[in-house]
Amino acid sequence: MPNWTKTIDIAQTYHRLANNDSFPPWIRAFSDMHKGINSQESIKLVQPRIQDCLLVLTIRTEILIRSLYANKVNKPDPNDLKQLLHDFSVLISNDPAAETVFNAVSNSTAWKLTTLRDRPEEIFHKIERQSVDKKWSDEQKFFYESILKFVTARNYFAHHSYKDDELNSSVSKLSANVLKACIYSLLYFEKLLNDATVDYS
Repeated sequence: MPNWTKTIDIAQTYHRLANNDSFPPWIRAFSDMHKGINSQESIKLVQPRIQDCLLVLTIRTEILIRSLYANKVNKPDPNDLKQLLHDFSVLISNDPAAETVFNAVSNSTAWKLTTLRDRPEEIFHKIERQSVDKKWSDEQKFFYESILKFVTARNYFAHHSYKDDELNSSVSKLSANVLKACIYSLLYFEKLLNDATVDYS
């Protein structure tokens, strides 16, 4: 986890997110998953719903990001997520490091890494092996990967089911990666949008 995330005031961030209509389903899914994973019952009569919670978290992360963006620019967000990420890079041009990340995420080469058309066994493998500019900081690399993993998870849940068993496990590295990608992407967007100044002229 980069140092950047340690500077976030979680209480203030939570308060800002809670003011958004899209937040309650996101936090409910997170809470339900947390309770399911940390259950102390010795006998579990109910099938864990980790995958269901991850699906809701992933879809609601996109909805929250879209809503945060639309509220900041005071106009509807683009229908295409790739376009939204590109537009986002313009909005945060006061932060050149972050702008570089969003330009890279929204380019065609990076976007192809999120499609899963070939149904790879390791859905994040290509993203983790993708090389970036040697001048990038560890923070830039971290958020570049996190956002691409979030988009990949979103695409997986919209179009695939072949990793569902793995995603429904509380000890799955894949489940943990999906959860972290959603949380870190949302925190990154929220922090950058909160810091951005918008000129409406």
